[in-house]
Amino acid sequence: MTTRQNPCEGVVVRVFAPGADPRPAALADLPGLVSVDDTVVWVDLCAYSHADLYAVAELLDLQPDAVRAALTPGTLSRLDLYDRHLFISTMVPCPGVRAADTGGHRLDLFVGRNVVVSAHARPLPFADRVQARAQHDSALLRRDAPYLLYIMLDELLAYHARLAQSVCRASVAAQERALRGTHDSVLTDLLRVRREVSRRAELAGTYSAVVASLSPPGSHWAAGVEVSMGIANVTARLTTLCDALETAREATDVAFDLYLTRDARGGRRAVTTYAVVWALGVPLALIAVLTLTIGVVDGAASRTWAALLVRILVRVLAVGVLVLVIVYRYGRRRTAFRARIRDDGRQACRALREHEG
Repeated sequence: MTTRQNPCEGVVVRVFAPGADPRPAALADLPGLVSVDDTVVWVDLCAYSHADLYAVAELLDLQPDAVRAALTPGTLSRLDLYDRHLFISTMVPCPGVRAADTGGHRLDLFVGRNVVVSAHARPLPFADRVQARAQHDSALLRRDAPYLLYIMLDELLAYHARLAQSVCRASVAAQERALRGTHDSVLTDLLRVRREVSRRAELAGTYSAVVASLSPPGSHWAAGVEVSMGIANVTARLTTLCDALETAREATDVAFDLYLTRDARGGRRAVTTYAVVWALGVPLALIAVLTLTIGVVDGAASRTWAALLVRILVRVLAVGVLVLVIVYRYGRRRTAFRARIRDDGRQACRALREHEG
């Protein structure tokens, strides 16, 4: 389907009417288009100016408070209900997260009886998928205009899930590197992954309030069977996404803590090794010196001393064996702990893949 830009730059109007393929329309035709009950209109504003949104708001009689909220800088997800439409403000995740990033960019939605207005400063990475599904299900759109809202939310979460799969795989790799090495590059990678996992989890958590506000029984925005089923699917997708990211965040935090304690463990190992050497080496050296000295001074007394020294040697060896057993058991527990961290990360990635499939 082809589209064309309106004279108002940054605004694209798509019309879904019965008996015709979806088509573009002029901005000035909006009042007449939305007055037809069987027609659904999607107004998409990308990289828009304040004047663009004000022009659309005047033609569609959008709530001034909602328009001001859309033009106010901020990243807090919200859903506001008005008499004629609802307003949703949420975030679209961005690939890669730098230290100063919020992890996404704004997406504002105005949903009326048979019109949906989407406003965003950057192109939507899933816009083609939304348009393809809207065209395929145009009959459902004409029957329930909020069905287009469901498609947008569903594709938003699907896009977030694809990014989450990537960050979960990166989390597993970073955990394994953190458990093996102490180089500065390992710490840099672990901090980057830890930051990205946290931002993805926080952003996914902001969707919960929006989705929950759409799904209560009796909500006229989800009154249609297809829309209510769609919102239920979105809720399930969101639950899977949040659980997977929370698991990845916990596993990454554990790996980060293990990395920070590696130096302390190395120091403890050095002290333990030093103590074992002294616990075994000093008594053995003392036994050898005393044996030689007693043997030279008094051959008869050496037998009594030899029996005593043998008992001391046996005790020293017993202590050494006990130390080795403790070290061995500690090593096994540490190996099992590493395996659990890796398994948790892999399970999170597998859950996202299965739900996406």
